Amino acid sequence: MALAAFAAAFSKPAQGIATKRFALTTGFLLAGVLGTVIGAFGLADGNQPVWTQSAFSYGLPAILAAIVAFIIGALHHSDGEKMTGMVIAYLVLAVAVVFGSVGSTMDEYFNDDEAIFSDPLMKGFAAIEEKYPARWSELKEEIRHSELTGTGSLPTIITAFFHKNQAEFFRLASDKAAIDFQKHAINKMEYLSTVDPESCVSLINGHPTERVTKSLSYELKLQEAEALETLIKSSGTGNSGTAFSEEAEAVFVSTLFRFADEHPEAFLIYLSVANGESQAPSSVCETWIALNKVFEQRPDNEYARFIRSDLWLNPETEISEAAESEISLAYLYADAALTRRDLPQKLDAITTLTNVLFHDRTYRFMYQLDGQSPTSPQLKSHFEEASLGELCTDEYYRTIIDHRVTFSYEYEHSNGRAVLLLDSNSCETGAVRLME
Repeated sequence: MALAAFAAAFSKPAQGIATKRFALTTGFLLAGVLGTVIGAFGLADGNQPVWTQSAFSYGLPAILAAIVAFIIGALHHSDGEKMTGMVIAYLVLAVAVVFGSVGSTMDEYFNDDEAIFSDPLMKGFAAIEEKYPARWSELKEEIRHSELTGTGSLPTIITAFFHKNQAEFFRLASDKAAIDFQKHAINKMEYLSTVDPESCVSLINGHPTERVTKSLSYELKLQEAEALETLIKSSGTGNSGTAFSEEAEAVFVSTLFRFADEHPEAFLIYLSVANGESQAPSSVCETWIALNKVFEQRPDNEYARFIRSDLWLNPETEISEAAESEISLAYLYADAALTRRDLPQKLDAITTLTNVLFHDRTYRFMYQLDGQSPTSPQLKSHFEEASLGELCTDEYYRTIIDHRVTFSYEYEHSNGRAVLLLDSNSCETGAVRLME
């Protein structure tokens, strides 16, 4: 053992510095100083001296042995007692070296950032050290604790950490960096939807399992690291700001309308999941991807403002009653879109349903009447007698009407064009409005 050899070698000439009884104490101290200096540079491997690791390995054990040697030297005087004291001091040195090595290893472990982020998926977080040093220390401590205790999982820790600080990262990042990171998240979901849909769903729900990391390709992990690094490094470079509740709700509602119109089946799956119904993981994942791609079609500055909003980042954010009422209308966009797929549809000998549209609280049904057609007033009178009462008492239609939706029945006929408008007032008066 190098320290023991140094201590023995220094104890003889140390008698010229201290008394004979405390020569071994002095030898241990000198050995500790020399060992610490040599170790600090030797363990550094060409980098900055590692004084803490060296102190644990050499300095601290030597000090403990020196204290024991000093106590024994002060209390015992005979040669037999001196020999016993030396043995005890060296035993203390040996034990202290073992514990010091553990301490040195721990210090090296806790300061080796590369070891933490050996997985490429995690390397992007290294950028936090420069921009958010307090967050960096927090993340390191949590990961180290997890690895040492065997509790928790890295994906869970990383996801929880990112979600906790996501608002800060996004709101300080540039528009482009925030959008690129969000788009990468969708690319990741697209990949998982084909190889492991259940992992995709766990990622959507914000509770990723270990399978997420195992399922992702190495290339995707590197791309995510780069996107995250860019996001964090762009902090403070300026952006278009954050959408507050009213603006964010308007973007969300209008995007959901478009989603229901362009992807009606996916919207119905979205609606069923929102209502707590179970769906196949692959369907849930594909639905979420489709919805996000509709969001991506918005202007960049608007999209960037939205993904920084509480509505997007905080799942506990409540939507206003007015927005909830608007969202309920999205079903009618989907209903109209599905109906259009079977058009044109001949209803009787002279009537063909040619198109169906829903927009701005108006549900439009467009008909073509062939042959000799009734006049517009006759159409109005016939509709009021044959259909109005039934529509106003039907639970489904009445619920829609009570949401301030107007049904527009538009007829193209040989005498021109007639539009019959049915709303809540029509049910009260028993008459529809005629427009020509």
